Amino acid sequence: ISVTAVIGYQTIGYVPLYASQATFTVKTTGSGTSNEINTVYGFFYDQSTAEHIGKTFPYILQSDVFKSRLRENLGTDYINGTISVSVIENSNLVTLKVTSTDSDASMEILTAVLQVYPEIAQYVIGNNQFDLIDDPEQIKTPVNVPNYKKSCVMGILIGLCGVLAIAF
Repeated sequence: ISVTAVIGYQTIGYVPLYASQATFTVKTTGSGTSNEINTVYGFFYDQSTAEHIGKTFPYILQSDVFKSRLRENLGTDYINGTISVSVIENSNLVTLKVTSTDSDASMEILTAVLQVYPEIAQYVIGNNQFDLIDDPEQIKTPVNVPNYKKSCVMGILIGLCGVLAIAF
């Protein structure tokens, strides 16, 4: 009974989440010149800028200016998704990910963020160049598929605890 209850609870409460993501490089203006010393230092500046983006991104996302510009770009009053960023350690690679209950909305939001973020970030981190490595990727299958095996184990454990509680 407890296994059925746990799986039923999980199934009733399940909301599929879909993700879209894009990975891009960050270059500071003027980095990567033909001079080898400037290229090496340019990479470290780019890496530092990428790390700075990772740290400031949540604050920029929460700013009224960014939210307003993003809603304006999407043509909506509500953003149906969660936006996150991660920086690949010791590199100038940044991965932007949007998670939403609607697969198409996640892609629309991602595209809008890629358009709006550089113009807003310019005020915080200066002139930078964002180069997409691959086209934005839309994942059509949910990223939070229920784990029924784990639910069965939890149900069994709950049932055992109930039986032991009654026995004692």
